[in-house]
Amino acid sequence: MVQLDLQIAKFLKLLSTTDPKSFSEFRTVGRAQLPSTVGGLLFHAAEHTQRHFGQLLVTVKVILAE
Repeated sequence: MVQLDLQIAKFLKLLSTTDPKSFSEFRTVGRAQLPSTVGGLLFHAAEHTQRHFGQLLVTVKVILAE
């Protein structure tokens, strides 16, 4: 869990140093250069993290049930 804690701390530091005025700035994503914004990307990262954390919790419950 130490690695998870480090990654969470790094993301929280990134959030705390991101200027809220930049949230509407245009960004592109991936090879397809899909349009997004800084705020959209931060929201997506949070959503994605929540999904993977949920998957981790389910996996732990299944392993412990065996």
